[in-house]
Amino acid sequence: MSFANRSDFLAAIACDLGDPDGNVWTPDDLARHLDHALADLADAVGAAGSVDVPATGSDTYDLSDYPEIRQLLAVECPPDERPPAYLRFHVWGATLRLLDEAPPTGETLRLHYRGAFTVDDEGSDVPADLAELAVLGARAYALLRQASRTAGTVNVDGWVSRRYELQAAPLLARFRDALADLRQSRENPPFCAGQTPSWYEGTE
Repeated sequence: MSFANRSDFLAAIACDLGDPDGNVWTPDDLARHLDHALADLADAVGAAGSVDVPATGSDTYDLSDYPEIRQLLAVECPPDERPPAYLRFHVWGATLRLLDEAPPTGETLRLHYRGAFTVDDEGSDVPADLAELAVLGARAYALLRQASRTAGTVNVDGWVSRRYELQAAPLLARFRDALADLRQSRENPPFCAGQTPSWYEGTE
């Protein structure tokens, strides 16, 4: 199945959950769970990028000005030195704090980061070989949330929340295993050419 935009992702998640008409999960519910899965995916294998930031003489910087940054990997100052000149740092929320002496005004900080994926009405930059994994993660999170919502509810089949938990558990395990594999092979393809990843269900 191809995923050209956000609507395609949400339709696939709803279909795989057996709820194409939205009787259980609203589009907003599914969008939230998709964003959760995409954030996890970006942490594992988001595209590497960098952005140059003018030094202000301070040891703290607001990363909320750079929404493309999902995970900060390194701070280089000055950039393009050989060998590279990296600064020690700590990130708390959206605040970057430099642990070494603050570079003076006029210097440049090069922030190396792992970027977030973008899926909106116009398109998607999630690689084709990872789109199904994003759907898998969103399904798992949707089922987990529904288990929480229905806690204490009983129908003729028994405890409703337990049924959702049992459906979510294997999906979440596969999703997390796949993320762990991706983290270990960031510099390589997520799986060998011609090899089907273990989390893929083979559905079209």
